Amino acid sequence: MDARPSGWYDDPDEPNRLRYWDGESWTERTHFKAPMPDPLPPKPPVSRLRTAREEREDGADRDGARDRGTRSAVQEQGRPELTAANSPRPWSTETGGRTTRQGAPGDAPSPYGPDAAAAGYGRRVLAFLLDLLVVSAVFLVLLMVLLPFLPEVTAMQQSYAQGILRAWQQQQMPPEPPAALIQVNTVLTLIYAGLFVLYDTVLLRAAAATVGCLATGIRVVDAAGGRAPAGRLLWRSVLKYLGFLFNARPETVLAGYLFTVVNFLWPLRGGKRLALHDQWSATRVIRT
Repeated sequence: MDARPSGWYDDPDEPNRLRYWDGESWTERTHFKAPMPDPLPPKPPVSRLRTAREEREDGADRDGARDRGTRSAVQEQGRPELTAANSPRPWSTETGGRTTRQGAPGDAPSPYGPDAAAAGYGRRVLAFLLDLLVVSAVFLVLLMVLLPFLPEVTAMQQSYAQGILRAWQQQQMPPEPPAALIQVNTVLTLIYAGLFVLYDTVLLRAAAATVGCLATGIRVVDAAGGRAPAGRLLWRSVLKYLGFLFNARPETVLAGYLFTVVNFLWPLRGGKRLALHDQWSATRVIRT
């Protein structure tokens, strides 16, 4: 990281401009460099009053000398004119005739900087609903493939559903689910939540966006605007779908619903639109 003080320095991409360095990163403030002309010769001592014509001719000579000095500044002694391709960079070194970047101050691996606009709450909700449809469709297909190989589970679920129907018709309390059925539902809920975590982590790492994010024009980046690492994205996905994991057991269902609701409404608190899983994983959701 460059520790230079704040001030105006040569623009790393436009050699004929200056760009302001705020002490941590390059800013958008630029202006063109003023040409450095050759020093003008001293005026001769005035021996008489100069006429207006002589003053105009002397001014024209000075302007011509200034223009010639500006052009010759980059051409003297055969020196090539500086361009964007051959201008020196304060963070680069020459190795074997090639310029190797050493990490420019303020460089980011993503085009989205820390000042990128936060995604609106409506976009986030719509993206979540689209992702919910995608993962639920995959889960239903998986169930259709697995259940024919588990006839005991299918019979147990049908028997329990018939017991609930009879209790409703006779206006009685529904029967307690058998322990084996509770265990099966726990496993299926964990698989369902695992699909969400896997889906979120893989797609966010590959494209910084899920299907819902792509459809609504939002992206998930880290707090600095770059690509978030896989470990942090995994932690973010676990936190995001923690309520689904709580639903795996009957005694934690209420806690799961409460956490999901709080996490779902948390982005309404501030302008950055950060949910709990965003804050705890140091990520942001931005609009592209």
